[in-house]
Amino acid sequence: MKLFVGAVVSCLALPAIFAAQSVGTPDGASAAPVDALTLVHQDLALAKDAPLIVTFRPPTPLAPDSKIVVTASQKIDKRSELSDAIRHKRGSRFADSVDLDPVADPASVVTGADRNVTITVPTESATRTAAALQFATAGLYPVVINVLNRNNVVVGELITFVDRLPGDGDASLGSINVAVVASLTATPVIPGTTTPLPTDVKNAITDLINFSPDVPLSIAISPEILDQLEPATLESLRTVLARNVVISQPRIPMDPSLAAGSGQQELFTRLLVDGENAMTARAEVRSTERSAWLATTSLTTAGAAMLRDLGARIAVISDISYRAADGQIGGPLDIGIDQGYSDYSQLLRILLPGKTTLPAAVIDPRLEDRLVETAITGEQAAIFLAAELVVWRDQSAATISPVAGHSVVLGLSKGGVPNPGLVARATKMAGPAGAGAIVLTDMSRFERATDYQIPDGSPLDITLRSPDSTESADLAARATNLDALNEVQVTVSSMLVDDKGRTDRWQKTIETLRSSAITDTQVTQTMALLDAEFTTIKSCVATGSSYAFTLSGFRTNLPVRIENTCAEPLDVVIRIGAGADKLRFPGGDQPVTLEPNRVNNFTVPVVARTNGSFTVTLNVLTPVGETPIVHETTLKGRVNTLTGLAQVLTGGGLLVLLTWWVRNLRRSRRARRNTGAMGHHPATTSATLSDS
Repeated sequence: MKLFVGAVVSCLALPAIFAAQSVGTPDGASAAPVDALTLVHQDLALAKDAPLIVTFRPPTPLAPDSKIVVTASQKIDKRSELSDAIRHKRGSRFADSVDLDPVADPASVVTGADRNVTITVPTESATRTAAALQFATAGLYPVVINVLNRNNVVVGELITFVDRLPGDGDASLGSINVAVVASLTATPVIPGTTTPLPTDVKNAITDLINFSPDVPLSIAISPEILDQLEPATLESLRTVLARNVVISQPRIPMDPSLAAGSGQQELFTRLLVDGENAMTARAEVRSTERSAWLATTSLTTAGAAMLRDLGARIAVISDISYRAADGQIGGPLDIGIDQGYSDYSQLLRILLPGKTTLPAAVIDPRLEDRLVETAITGEQAAIFLAAELVVWRDQSAATISPVAGHSVVLGLSKGGVPNPGLVARATKMAGPAGAGAIVLTDMSRFERATDYQIPDGSPLDITLRSPDSTESADLAARATNLDALNEVQVTVSSMLVDDKGRTDRWQKTIETLRSSAITDTQVTQTMALLDAEFTTIKSCVATGSSYAFTLSGFRTNLPVRIENTCAEPLDVVIRIGAGADKLRFPGGDQPVTLEPNRVNNFTVPVVARTNGSFTVTLNVLTPVGETPIVHETTLKGRVNTLTGLAQVLTGGGLLVLLTWWVRNLRRSRRARRNTGAMGHHPATTSATLSDS
């Protein structure tokens, strides 16, 4: 038998049954405070005419004379109506109510040893009787459970929902696709430091491991994180990654918009390939998926264009990024119904240079709010999240039935892993086998399964506009400085006879500093530490002050002294040069090893070309890169090579030359005298006269 309070509620048709209130105060009793009832278990989906079973926990043990009123409002078709119902806002219209009396009908209200109360409420569709709660047609209905004391005062309240499923012969409303995404990154650990993995990242890893195998995930995880996991944790994570879609990520965190805006497309591409290889090697993932990108920071046009060039077919952006874009037509208040609002269950297009586009999906903020709800228990949060998905399907069915081409992304816009228990419970509630409002999918199939928003006859196109901080950030200067430091690293590494793992650490450190997740301050401090290491090693090498030497042979050896104050041997290259090319060095540059903690003496083969005093330069270089290690040392040299046999040979040559000259002079004089005498010879004179 219905209580008097139920009749009152029914007759008044109160517009909001959700407001905490006293429905009667006999004997002048004052209204008692209304406590929330904790939902322990309920299935959202309810078959036609099946009993509604709800388990809840009252704040205090249920009194023997307590009564329970279960009230349903008329079904809701819009997401805005769902929000109003959850927030106790007026607007829901009364539909039906049933009064449960534990004394009169003990089977309808059962209190367990754990103090949990389970109620069983008969339901009906074709008729409306006092014994059952009527859900006349398929759809989502708000339901309120009130606990009344013996004075008929409401002392406990629970808000929930029921998705009454279609019966035999009822038309199906179809389903929307739901892709659950998780994004996990962390500031990379700089080699040589002992920074532990942040607690929130560890918790997120645990959440990933605990995700139900029944929920397909699309996971974007920075491969660098894998290097910091314990072997057992990594093995458990491998199992999760193997059965889900793993989205390609750079080996260390790198924001695509910052990279593209700083001219670092080549760096981003290289890190992306390295990340894919790392996931294959460390996580044993067969392949990663480049077709999707989860933008957990603001995405710029340049960043989107670069991702498109690298194979992305869809980007997932936040509601904030969408609302900041040019061309947006409003947020998701009433998708597809009210003018001026977007349908986040359909795709839009990001305009790119060259008349190209990149499809994009937007994470719905209200769904995200349901994922991070902390004011209510897990079961009720799951009911609210599932109801959100169901009413979204129902609202879409107002324009197309059965629903097709509608998909939503269930995830956190700033990155992270959704609560695995909440997601598993809510998706199971909203998608019972064969009759669900949703179908779970992943980001590899999302773009092909989703239609575009067409608000004015053509797909919705937007131009991204990013915050000034993102647009002004520049990694180009950092890259230039790190490239220069890497060149120094290469040269210093070539000096080490035994690098003891230093080269690998230096290279990894410089590469890690390229990550956009590391601050400029961290980069500056770490570069200074590396530079100090390099300087310390190079400063061990010294040639001392200038000194003089004398070479007394045509071919001889030049003495060279180089000190190594380090406690380890170092490889260097000796280069000697002489002014005016007075010396030749047939051996060229001389690679040598400097023994530790001593002055090392070497000799360099030389060939003298002339006598005299001149300047000789001594340079000590790195084996790779031929970079000067110390300042050039100037030596004063003197050569006395042309003595002894060389002088004898030179004198003999001069004597031969003088003899030749004297002999040639005598011959010339003799020839002139002979020519003059022939002119006075008788034979010559007679011949001349005869001719006359």
